[in-house]
Amino acid sequence: MNELDKINYMLKHNIEIYIDDSLSKCIEAEMAGIFAIQKSCFLHISDKTKETLKNKNLIQQEGVFHNYCSSWHEVYEQIQKKTNDKPMIERYPIIIDTDMTNEIDDEYALSYLYSFGNAKIEAVTIAQHFSLHRGQYDVAKNVEISYQKSLEITKLIRPDLVNKIYKGDTMIKAFGSWDKNVSDAVKNIIRICHENDKVIFIAIGAMTNLAHALEIDPTIADKIKLYTLMGFSGIGKLLPETNMTGDFYSTKKVLESIKDKTLFSASDFTNLSLTLEDIKPYAKNNKLMSLLYADSKKIFKLFGCKHKSFFDIIIPFYLSNPVPFIEEETGIKINNSCVLFKKSKNKAIIVNNPNQDVVLKDLFKRLKNYES
Repeated sequence: MNELDKINYMLKHNIEIYIDDSLSKCIEAEMAGIFAIQKSCFLHISDKTKETLKNKNLIQQEGVFHNYCSSWHEVYEQIQKKTNDKPMIERYPIIIDTDMTNEIDDEYALSYLYSFGNAKIEAVTIAQHFSLHRGQYDVAKNVEISYQKSLEITKLIRPDLVNKIYKGDTMIKAFGSWDKNVSDAVKNIIRICHENDKVIFIAIGAMTNLAHALEIDPTIADKIKLYTLMGFSGIGKLLPETNMTGDFYSTKKVLESIKDKTLFSASDFTNLSLTLEDIKPYAKNNKLMSLLYADSKKIFKLFGCKHKSFFDIIIPFYLSNPVPFIEEETGIKINNSCVLFKKSKNKAIIVNNPNQDVVLKDLFKRLKNYES
């Protein structure tokens, strides 16, 4: 703190990474060959200075230091990138837990995840759901339909993964007990966690399968990096929505058991909205997009809407590129059917504010690769 000549001090002591809120100090460090990260609001500089820095590739087009971070989580990600060039989506084994046929965005999310060829996908587990809006109360039937749809997409674009799709629970603890026979999804969640040091778990449905696995074997909680889309943003809290309330006992169990968790509020991603006309051009000569377009038409007709928000695609995008997001670490407490942001040892990263155009452009660019 009291070192006046920080650059020479770092060079003398072989300091490799430098974090400061000072733009000028970060630039000096970078010019001296030290990896620098600015964690601060951007300070005003003249247009002339800005142009000079642009030419030296030391700031981005919008006038921010090229290693600028708005949160300590982003600082962590920058250091990870420095020491390991692979994005998060390629760094750890992945389990995606999905109620595939409850909403159309799950189909896009799974297809999008598959498009990252180096992603280490270990399992697709099928979450239970009640399709109340369609009058389908038979959970076992819904799990089977979701399984078949996952199989259809997988056979089309990732046939090497057809044996890694597992049906999940059809009973929830809140109704009295879990399934008598432990489902394939629960068994394989436990197995995969034991076979690996860390596992990314993407939860885009009710958390029944993961909660049941945690109840059988609590030790797997430390193996899991949880990424889940749930709740609607309220003042200091996440308000109830389908993924939370479909099985709130399991939501509570998971959020209280797993330390390493990142939560995405559904209402913060409503701008990821598409119409059928947006999707239609990509369906030509593309078996995958033809399938997704046909299923989208059914859902749009069912809901009587002209556009829908494709919430769930945000997690694969985030895991491949966290830079455009705003992240905040907060303590959370579970209260009835809400998640409250309060001072607590139970921490979570809350993520919001993506650039819609960047996300949707990347989605279609990747899915377009499956042209016939």
